[in-house]
Amino acid sequence: MQTHSKKEKFFHAALTLFHEKGFKATTMRDIAEKLEFEVANIYNYIDSKDALLENYLFSMSAKFHKNIDRILQSTYPPLEKLKLIIAMHIQLAADKPYETALVQNEWRNLPIEKRVLFLEERNAYEGKFQSVLEACKEEKSIREIDTKLATNAMLAAIRWTYDMFTEEHVDKNPLEVQKQITDLLLAGVLDAS
Repeated sequence: MQTHSKKEKFFHAALTLFHEKGFKATTMRDIAEKLEFEVANIYNYIDSKDALLENYLFSMSAKFHKNIDRILQSTYPPLEKLKLIIAMHIQLAADKPYETALVQNEWRNLPIEKRVLFLEERNAYEGKFQSVLEACKEEKSIREIDTKLATNAMLAAIRWTYDMFTEEHVDKNPLEVQKQITDLLLAGVLDAS
């Protein structure tokens, strides 16, 4: 049986509540009540709810960048890189569904200066994704497409997958999800000739 420290339980409770109620609607009192803590005890783990959100968002952004950079630096051909990027998204969603949900849904709650930084990181990530599609188009492994449009469509199609791996859906196999989504996405861009 797996045991978790109070700190791990706190972070899991906070993430679960942010997912269920939304970041703004979740109070420190809600988190404390879920854990049967005194509200004052929460501040043993974090400075503020805003600091917790900021830490999760920028930490997850760094994970996405680190993983896509590894894929981009690999010697795989562009189409294989695209498949690996899709797989990476789904694996991160499976491993960290609540953190991934924050990235998709709660970045708007960052203070304006942090939100600008976060959006710059997100735009840079989307540029990396688009560069893979450009390379695929160049080598003619995909058909002639608008790569900006395809980038937005593909990312929109995989950004929601975190919801398949939350506690109410723990029986989903990430490899099966990854294969199905990859097949669906590539069917729309592969060169059929």
